[in-house]
Amino acid sequence: MTTNHAQSAPSLLMNLDEVADELRCTRRNVERLVAAHELPVVRFGRSVRIERTVVEEFVAEHREPDHRATDHRASEHHRRAG
Repeated sequence: MTTNHAQSAPSLLMNLDEVADELRCTRRNVERLVAAHELPVVRFGRSVRIERTVVEEFVAEHREPDHRATDHRASEHHRRAG
């Protein structure tokens, strides 16, 4: 019995167009990130692929902190102090 891995799990490696789709940006932006070594690649001859986990880590590293939690703690401190 064979299984279709494409339907059961996301692929380990993505091409530049797939990365652009995931990041909701252009392929050219992904190419710039690769050229700047911000997204490491896996090369098979002339084919360039990026690991899905690398894309997920890139997003996590560029996520802005949630300032609402900080603002909430600061307002509680002012209420207690006053």
